[in-house]
Amino acid sequence: MSDVVPKLASKLPQGVGNGLAFRASRDIEHTDDVLVAIVLYTPDKLVDKLNGTTELHYRIERIEPIDITADQMMLRSIMQSAAGRRVGQDRLPDELLEVEGLAFDRARESDYEEREAAQDDLLKHGSGVYLSHGDEASQ
Repeated sequence: MSDVVPKLASKLPQGVGNGLAFRASRDIEHTDDVLVAIVLYTPDKLVDKLNGTTELHYRIERIEPIDITADQMMLRSIMQSAAGRRVGQDRLPDELLEVEGLAFDRARESDYEEREAAQDDLLKHGSGVYLSHGDEASQ
């Protein structure tokens, strides 16, 4: 069997399947961030090349950006487990861990900074609403 080279279709899903359309206006301010999404895809077509390779084109059917601050530990565990099975190693290669860290560690810093700013604002103004995970609104 010839080598199979994966290729990605050039179009994103149309309509509600494209969760990036919802996020684009927010993400424009964070062009250096590594973001997390769940992608549903299908193998679309095979193209046999003259050099003996076969290209398998994938089509993205749906893409859902994830707010990883809410479910960070679960998502990171799923991602590490899937990558470990794929590469056949318990310890993932550094290049995979580096990109993963950019996404998950930055989200944790951002979540902490947002909570700290909200608490500071509440203390300065003496009133307002502050919500924390699982808390009821407090005045």
